[in-house]
Amino acid sequence: MVSQTTPAFSSARPLAAKYKQLIAKGIKTEAKAFKVVLPKGVDLSAYEFLGRKNTRLANRPLSESGETSKNYETNLRQFWRFAAMKGAYGSMMPPHCPAMDVHTVEQYLRFKRLAPIAPLLDFDDEPTLDIFGEPITADARWNTPKCVDNFRGVLHDLHVANGHSVKYEEKRLNCDSAPERHVGCEHHLGNPRLSGRMIRVVT
Repeated sequence: MVSQTTPAFSSARPLAAKYKQLIAKGIKTEAKAFKVVLPKGVDLSAYEFLGRKNTRLANRPLSESGETSKNYETNLRQFWRFAAMKGAYGSMMPPHCPAMDVHTVEQYLRFKRLAPIAPLLDFDDEPTLDIFGEPITADARWNTPKCVDNFRGVLHDLHVANGHSVKYEEKRLNCDSAPERHVGCEHHLGNPRLSGRMIRVVT
């Protein structure tokens, strides 16, 4: 039984099977909506932890010891788990996909910073629910603003490394995202907007 001071929801622990079994289908559904071609032979239900061999940030300057790469990977994996609990599968796809959902990112920051087991509220002060309709409570693993700064640095480097550095715009499902041809909807002809300035987290 989870005690009153132990977070029932935690991105620091491995995902429960009930969440994992829904990930692959959820990611495939999002990929189809945005015409994203997913890599073959990849287990979409598991985060591929690269540790010190992290290559997700292209040639971004990292420490020679590899500790920065490992820390970046830890940050991404924990966000990936939170997105899975929420059912925010669009923020869990491989590279060259729509940007992370800014609302999910903001909720994650509060999830990590609020007091232990505090209710996680959405932007309308309503409970944030997991994919099964259960109210999510705070993980409270970050006790210093430095943790937030580190995570923001991870997101920035990841998105810039994948060409997402423009002003954020909400995603449009009817924008053309074919990798070999970029057309866009009537509002973004020649410059399609899938979700804006950030690339989605890789598996």
